[in-house]
Amino acid sequence: MFRNAKTGDKVYDIRRGYGVIVNIQEYDMYPITAQIGNLIEEYTLEGKSHISNEIPFLYWDKPEIIAPPKPLPDLKVDTKVLVWNDNGNIKYKRHFSHFDENGKIYCFLQGTSSFTANNARFYMSWDNCEVVEND
Repeated sequence: MFRNAKTGDKVYDIRRGYGVIVNIQEYDMYPITAQIGNLIEEYTLEGKSHISNEIPFLYWDKPEIIAPPKPLPDLKVDTKVLVWNDNGNIKYKRHFSHFDENGKIYCFLQGTSSFTANNARFYMSWDNCEVVEND
């Protein structure tokens, strides 16, 4: 990662923030020396602060961490749930219908279920949901 690094290059340590490369040793286990704030740190050419580290600490810029989406609960149609929207604090008893492609939950309206709903579109979306264990 840092094979073409030069003295003066701006770098980012995920533990300490931005810094600058102050020295490069050609034949050394830790050839990259960077000043991060008031600290002087040494790194491998892969950006590791110790050769046994699994991930590097040093990058060219602040890395963007993208968390995977939270997995959807495995709910069967008609599972009893409590639902509510972000702008309200009242929870409603409903029967689960489905999740859409964006993970939004849909429940049958007004206490109906897949068996009693008047038509296939007798449901609405909610912001939050929790499964009713015992009722």
